[in-house]
Amino acid sequence: MKAAGAKGLIRNQNAAGWLIVLCLMTGLMCLGCDVGERHQAGYYYNYQDYPSSPGWYHGVLHSHALYDAGQWLTPIAAVVDSAEEQGFDFFVITNHNTIFEWADPGYRSRALTLLYGVEWTSSRGHANIWSNQPFAFQAILPSIQAGDARNAIRTVHSLSTSDHPLLFSINHPNRLERGEPSWKASADASKNADAIEVWNGDDIFLSSTDIFTAFISQGRKMTMVGGSDAHLKEPDDRQSFTDRLGRPTTWVYADSRSGKDIIRGIKQGHVFISADPGGPRLDFFALNVPERIMMGDTIPAEALGQEVDFTVWVSNAEPPYGVVVIKNGVPQEAWSQAFNAQENTFSFSDTPQNGDYYRLEVRQPASQDVTFDELLLAPISAMSNPIYTW
Repeated sequence: MKAAGAKGLIRNQNAAGWLIVLCLMTGLMCLGCDVGERHQAGYYYNYQDYPSSPGWYHGVLHSHALYDAGQWLTPIAAVVDSAEEQGFDFFVITNHNTIFEWADPGYRSRALTLLYGVEWTSSRGHANIWSNQPFAFQAILPSIQAGDARNAIRTVHSLSTSDHPLLFSINHPNRLERGEPSWKASADASKNADAIEVWNGDDIFLSSTDIFTAFISQGRKMTMVGGSDAHLKEPDDRQSFTDRLGRPTTWVYADSRSGKDIIRGIKQGHVFISADPGGPRLDFFALNVPERIMMGDTIPAEALGQEVDFTVWVSNAEPPYGVVVIKNGVPQEAWSQAFNAQENTFSFSDTPQNGDYYRLEVRQPASQDVTFDELLLAPISAMSNPIYTW
């Protein structure tokens, strides 16, 4: 099916929607093809010269462009334009259980890396699935209908390859729906998820009570990501959509800006989250070990039980701000600092043991002179992923 034909059918009526989904889903892409400006199986591929140098790339991992019930089609190109105008490096649309945008000719860009995604939306919770190429969404449908997170994660991983990686990321797990957390799957059923959305719009997890602590206590490595969850439902909503896009922003350290490398960087946990596209920027690493250990990495076993130096770097932060160091889920007053300059670097030392992990939060107090307890109540403007010992 050609994309233009699919687009025309989608416009016609709501009843044809699932037929189109099935048609789109049964068309498997040809891996390794010279796609260029062409498209196959109704899906548009994005061809461009990616920056090939390692570095930090920032973008949006959770956004929506919803299709109306037959009256008009959300302008996918306008959504992509909004992401381009804000200067993101990567972007993905994650509609609820639909992949219409994969066949939309507007889902193309030479200015940013477009990923392919969907929001797995079930009675047991929501999750994003991302890849660098279209994937066989029809294989995942049974797990949605059954609300089976365990099977969904297993299926996503079975579809993943080194050239075509797929990730499963739990969405807004602590958001309350009718008095209960929105993620209802058990920790055991969802323990093999690749990532978890700890910051969704104004919803930010609390280190003392969040679901992430439950997973990490099992010795899991689940990458912390952010999601602005911006929705464009009508053309007149574009300004509000743009205003929300990238709030928060997810930053990924990757070997290049290709979709495959962005996905790989997320899987490795080389990620921090900032309040908006401008920052704050954050880096966190351990130095006096055989190799520089960054966020998401593991301090080698031979370095455990010895003193390790950790370095924190912050830039583009709005002063005053404080950097809170968290070890094993507990904020550490002795290592945390407050600053009145936009950019700062500091270090602390510890003797890590097996099972320890370290991460950072940047908080925005009213003044530099607040007490540590007051600092812990200040709004968060950035957070790192952990450095692990396993």
